[in-house]
Amino acid sequence: MLLYYLKFAFRNFLRNKVYSFINIFGLSIGMAAAFLILLWVQREYSVNRFHEKINSLYRVMWEENFHDGVVEIKETTPAYLGRALLEKFPEVVNANTRTFENNMLIRHDTAAFKGIVIFSDPSLFSMFSFPMVEGSFESMNADMFSAVISEKLAAKLFSGEKPVGGHLIVVDGNYHEIQLKVCGVFRDIPEISTITAELIIPFATYLKMNEWTQNWGNKSFLTTVELMPGANEASFNEKMTSILYKEHDVENSQLFVQRFGDSYLKSVFGKNRYAYGRNIALKIFIVIAIFTLGIACFNFMNLSTAQASKRMREIGVKKVVGVSRKNLIVQFLGESVILALVSSLISIIMAELAIPLFNSQVGYQIRVPYDNPVFLAILIGTGITTGLFSGSYPSLYLSSITPAQVIKGSLKSGPGRFGIRELLVIFQFMISIFLIICTSVLYNQLQFILNKNIGLERESVIKLPIYEGIGKHQEAFKRELQAGGNVISASYSSQVPFSVGSSTTDPRWGGKPQDSQISFDIILTDYDFIRTMGMQIIAGRDFSWDHSADSSGFIINEEALKVMGFKDPIGEPLSFWGVDGNIIGVVRDFHNRSIHLPIEPVIIAFYPEECENIFIKLNNNPIQGTLKQLESLYRKFEPGYPLEYTFLDEAFQRQYAVDRQIGRFSLYFSCLSVLIACLGLFGLSSYAIEQRIREIGVRKVFGASMGRLTLMLTGNFSRLVLISFLLAVPGIYFLMKAYLDSYAYKIELNIWYFIGGGSLAVIISTLTVSYQAIRGASKNPVEILKHE
Repeated sequence: MLLYYLKFAFRNFLRNKVYSFINIFGLSIGMAAAFLILLWVQREYSVNRFHEKINSLYRVMWEENFHDGVVEIKETTPAYLGRALLEKFPEVVNANTRTFENNMLIRHDTAAFKGIVIFSDPSLFSMFSFPMVEGSFESMNADMFSAVISEKLAAKLFSGEKPVGGHLIVVDGNYHEIQLKVCGVFRDIPEISTITAELIIPFATYLKMNEWTQNWGNKSFLTTVELMPGANEASFNEKMTSILYKEHDVENSQLFVQRFGDSYLKSVFGKNRYAYGRNIALKIFIVIAIFTLGIACFNFMNLSTAQASKRMREIGVKKVVGVSRKNLIVQFLGESVILALVSSLISIIMAELAIPLFNSQVGYQIRVPYDNPVFLAILIGTGITTGLFSGSYPSLYLSSITPAQVIKGSLKSGPGRFGIRELLVIFQFMISIFLIICTSVLYNQLQFILNKNIGLERESVIKLPIYEGIGKHQEAFKRELQAGGNVISASYSSQVPFSVGSSTTDPRWGGKPQDSQISFDIILTDYDFIRTMGMQIIAGRDFSWDHSADSSGFIINEEALKVMGFKDPIGEPLSFWGVDGNIIGVVRDFHNRSIHLPIEPVIIAFYPEECENIFIKLNNNPIQGTLKQLESLYRKFEPGYPLEYTFLDEAFQRQYAVDRQIGRFSLYFSCLSVLIACLGLFGLSSYAIEQRIREIGVRKVFGASMGRLTLMLTGNFSRLVLISFLLAVPGIYFLMKAYLDSYAYKIELNIWYFIGGGSLAVIISTLTVSYQAIRGASKNPVEILKHE
């Protein structure tokens, strides 16, 4: 029976090469696009899901409520929160507190490498699935100067030696050399983990070296808890918050937990603790995958149904000789499934060709898992399902033809008939218009982000990490740096100004409400920071060599001024972290966080000794020559460290990598969807014109011009595209409005996006149909009618 269906499918393919090619090629493109998207989605959803205890792990979030109604939610918490939760609440099985990851210099004998380092409680290994391959993490509980390292780092540092029991040195941000004994080696952490450390030092070491961690107002750490099965999250949230109110005099703040498995996809919080982030992009592209594959399936239905008249004799003869409708349905479905399976194989080839480009866009490696039997079953199942879905209507339609209809020719459609083929064309172009307009909005929002004036300069500014050599000779390094003539200015700082990661509720000023717990972002810097970053002073002045008291002076932004309520802030007293001083300047607001979020109040303080980076503003001389001079100078001051620089404009663009992915992928897949729709429209218009060829001949005999005939033939399809546009607009509007609302700063969703998208769809469809229409209208009526 299978051979029988294969024979008929092959015979039908040879009879209708053009239509069959369009069917197979369209299905292949649709399946390849959907396949790539779903591979990416599967990888994104797998992040952090490999931990055995993932259903019991929660990260602790800190929510602050301000007097003006603003709510701020962060993942940073005090240093001792995890310990307090473990001691006080029986539903907490375990707790882990750790620092953010830092890229530090790690040395052993003559080997020295930069590696990702965190300070963490040893509970990290009992809560998360990071298995040890040698030694044990238990020693970290007793010896704060022990450490565990990854297999990869062990191989680099201890080549040919036994790592456990060996010693290494880590240089921290304060230039302290921490001597550590290796007590264990853990298996390299998978890339689908948000924790990517290569070296882990006990958190107790960090506490001992940083006394400021005692203050519960300093929230700079990550806390994760393991809860008992069945624990009530809402009740636990209330209990956690009671610690802040009753024991640590922290008001207007709440604590709540988020499942650790959701922390990657839902990393941004809106009102009412609504979490979103990458999951929005994934949902958008799941819809795009379904839409793209749906367009290809609609093409198949359309073209298969359009060819009904060519198979009328075959169907009529088979029915006359006794072939049942059931057998015909099975035959046509079989042909459809065979075409879909062939398309599946071709789609795999297309996907393999596209994967290198795809990987370069997402920033990690995605591969086709041929060794996974589940994947192979899904691939075959998808082909069969697509074939059954695509062939369902054509098989039912063709099998319903009776011998009488064959004789009468009653299947021929009149020019005004509105049937299933027209509906399928409408669905196809609804999806295409949806993707065209959405892509336009996404692209313009991305350009708005990347080109927006964020209140500071990013171009030609580089960031260098500094260590003990430069730290002890900061002014000497700056003088030599600027002496070469290639540097406009330079300044030390603790933070990248558009991605500030340090905040505190500690600041005090005259008139501050007693119960206020407003959080301020803190930037520590020295002279020339405002100038180097291209910020604008709107009141007062910058830090200056001419004012010795600037070591206790502060510069605030407009948002901080609004919070403090001063009319004339210059000279007003301000203190935090044990330092009393005065406000000396106000800088115009700049985006100190993601553009998804509103601007936060900022305090810029003069603490050059606490800075870990230097920012350098270069002039317009050739960059490569300047970097070579910089490398030579850097080695003079930091002979033990390689030069590692980052251009701020590149760092800014990386901050919006997800938005860029959404914009690029939307463009790629909307183009594919339009291509598939046009393929189908091309085939359908060819068939429609072929059906009306006699009518064209008669009209030409009676004097119809080629232009008028072309307009007549294209008009019906343009009407269908216009209907598609009207049906697509409401859904596009509400979806794009919801997407743009996730940004604190966004473009306007104006009518021109819709007019432009609809016009483009009409132009593309008209051009697609016009070729066939002109070809049909230009035929000699004598040639058309001589056989009638």
